[in-house]
Amino acid sequence: MGSFLYRKLNETMRLQGDFAFETLWKSKVPTLAPFPVLLNSAMNFNRTHMIVYRGVTMANEQIEKFRLTLNRDVAEFFGSNVLFVIDLEKDTSSLDVSPYSNYPNEQERWLFDGFPAK
Repeated sequence: MGSFLYRKLNETMRLQGDFAFETLWKSKVPTLAPFPVLLNSAMNFNRTHMIVYRGVTMANEQIEKFRLTLNRDVAEFFGSNVLFVIDLEKDTSSLDVSPYSNYPNEQERWLFDGFPAK
């Protein structure tokens, strides 16, 4: 039961890094980029570190860079040969989008571009 905004942001973020859609992606950034920042500002997160996971199959083609989860099992299910374990600051590096997702149990988060991580 994802919202229109969730679906549009997710659809647009999947275009990043795909040179065939670079012009389309860049045309959407000015309109959509403020929404994750505003959503994050509206939520009251404590400043703490958290571990998130991202499973991927590495290839020369596009790898989705911004979707990740708090649930290691979910990341391992979607990934094949690489699992990223990322320690990041909760309120400054990512946005909890699970309330807007069709699959809230996946505990999905989106990384901000240039996120600080260990």
